[in-house]
Amino acid sequence: MKLTLFADGQVERLLVACGGNVRDLFEQIIKARGLALNDSEHAPRIEAQHISDSIEERRTYYHRLLFSDKFADIEETPYKDKLQRLAQFHRQEPATERDAVFYALLRARALQEFANSRVAVHPLVVDLLYTEGMLSDLPPEKRNPRNSRPLGSTI
Repeated sequence: MKLTLFADGQVERLLVACGGNVRDLFEQIIKARGLALNDSEHAPRIEAQHISDSIEERRTYYHRLLFSDKFADIEETPYKDKLQRLAQFHRQEPATERDAVFYALLRARALQEFANSRVAVHPLVVDLLYTEGMLSDLPPEKRNPRNSRPLGSTI
């Protein structure tokens, strides 16, 4: 892949937004390139707006995965319970038990578990936690007034 296909700083945004998930990275690249080609059949590169739109679509995808579904989420864990648990993991509060909520979050890929048993919240889900008011460690002047996400966020 030629990095010249991307406007300056856009590859870095994609790398953060994919949360280390290579499948997400390639899906976002394909989506952004498609958006660029929709703008112009001979688009010379993928611009910031194409990346932003691709990231927003992926953010919406993760958001939808967190809602309970009687077919996919056997325990039917309430949305707010999932958000509370994600916020606890993000704040690195003492480890909680690996219960139905924990496994529902893993299945939704909102929570990532690494080889050393360390657990992290997917970066796009962290954005969602700020938007939903579950994280309040940023003062209001450092938030985007339009969507409550951190100002200057790389994604």
